[in-house]
Amino acid sequence: MRAAQVRNPIDIKVDRASARRAARGQKAFAGRETRTAHSALRWNSLALPIPQGRQAELSSEPVRLTLVHLREDTAPSGGERIEWLLITTWPVGTVKQAQEVVALYALRWHIEEYHRILTSGCDVEKIVHITAERVKRAVTINAVIIWAWRS
Repeated sequence: MRAAQVRNPIDIKVDRASARRAARGQKAFAGRETRTAHSALRWNSLALPIPQGRQAELSSEPVRLTLVHLREDTAPSGGERIEWLLITTWPVGTVKQAQEVVALYALRWHIEEYHRILTSGCDVEKIVHITAERVKRAVTINAVIIWAWRS
C-alpha cells in the first residue's frame, strides 16, 4: 500500500493521550499532546476468493475488501509517525468515503480510553448488582464520570 498512488492528502487530529504505567501486561506509555498529523491517504480494493472446498458451504462469490492506508508524511519530533492500514467491507471509491473510514477508526481511541477509565478508574468489573435499581444508579454515576472526563 505504501507504493500505491496517494489519492489525497489528509490532516488528522491526534488527540492527547494520558500517560500510563505498565500494568496488566500492557507497556508503559509516556503520553502525547494533541497535534495534527499531515498524512497521505491511499486505498485499494481487493477480492479474496473463497477456498474451493468451502464454496458450497459459504459462497462462490469472493469477499470484497477495501484497504485504506493512512501514513503521516514525517514523524513528529520525539514521536512515531502514524500509519494505519484499515481493512473494511465498506465500498470506498471516493475521497469522502475513505475519510469516513478513517474518521470512524479514529473514534476507537475514545472508546479505548472510555473503557480504561471504567475498568481501571471506576472498577466497574467489581460492582455486584442485585437489583435493577442498583444497575441504574451505577450506570448513571459512571456516565457522569465519563461526561466530566470528556468535557
